[in-house]
Amino acid sequence: MVNPDEWDILASQIEDRDGNEITVAEARKRDLKARRDAIRKKEIAEAMAAFEAQPEPKKKKKSWRPRCCIKTRKYLGCCYWKTLHEAVIDCDKNKIVDIMMAAQEKDEKNIGKKAGVERTRHQAEGDGSKEEFQGYAAKIMNEYDEFGRTPLSLAIKEQREDMVEILLGLEANPDRGEDYKNHRGRLTGASPMMGAAQNKMSGSILDLHSRHANIDKKNMQGITPVHLACLGGDADLLEVLLEQGGDPEAKDRGGWTPLIYAAYAGHLECVKAILETGASIKAKDKHKHTAYDWAMYIRKKTKSYKHGVIEAYLEDYKPALYVKRRS
Repeated sequence: MVNPDEWDILASQIEDRDGNEITVAEARKRDLKARRDAIRKKEIAEAMAAFEAQPEPKKKKKSWRPRCCIKTRKYLGCCYWKTLHEAVIDCDKNKIVDIMMAAQEKDEKNIGKKAGVERTRHQAEGDGSKEEFQGYAAKIMNEYDEFGRTPLSLAIKEQREDMVEILLGLEANPDRGEDYKNHRGRLTGASPMMGAAQNKMSGSILDLHSRHANIDKKNMQGITPVHLACLGGDADLLEVLLEQGGDPEAKDRGGWTPLIYAAYAGHLECVKAILETGASIKAKDKHKHTAYDWAMYIRKKTKSYKHGVIEAYLEDYKPALYVKRRS
């Protein structure tokens, strides 16, 4: 704090270097700022001198490993370092078999050395799931690549049903979905069954179901393969999913049922297929809207003829006494 005796001194006027009249307090303030700037400039100069005096770091030698695109690897035919994911993308069945045979031999050696297979642990997706223990062969068959995809999901994305059959025969996990936790915003956690439904691969759906895959497994938005079939309007695919035990009344996070999806997208055949299973026509989403409400809304907004047909069908629909039962 300033002494009261110095108030008059600080308030007195003096001339600066330019001849302007300023108070003593302002002059002291300018002098203190000039000293601080000088100290700061000195510290910066010392730091720059110390940085320039440091020796340059030695560059590490990079390990030589040629990186080439898929087409180049196919052309050369001599790239034996490819991973299982790359072999699936290249549809190289011989390489897949070689990789899995080498992995199984490693497991057999571990049985002899350690009296048991060297096992790794991973947490499966879904609530209440248990930890699964795997050998090395099962580990590489179900591990994620840098983009969060398994070899099985890659085969389904490439729409190769023959590769899907091979991978399932090599004990690929039919329920292991995408790595949504580490790739948010790009992946939805879709299961192989959902990918097969999206790509309309009926043969792969039957193969996955024969391996006891969960046909009603949801992604992060709560969508099931039955929802996707109704949205896409493929009545034959929907019949396959329903015959394998798909839930016709499953709800996503918004409360939408497959019937609402089919009515919203304007697919009358899918609407009929869902109602044949005995699904409730009065099912509502979280905003209390039914399939009839959505069909009427789209018809009024877009003047769509097919939505008008669905609206009339739902309005006149009367449930049969004996509905078609599905196993």
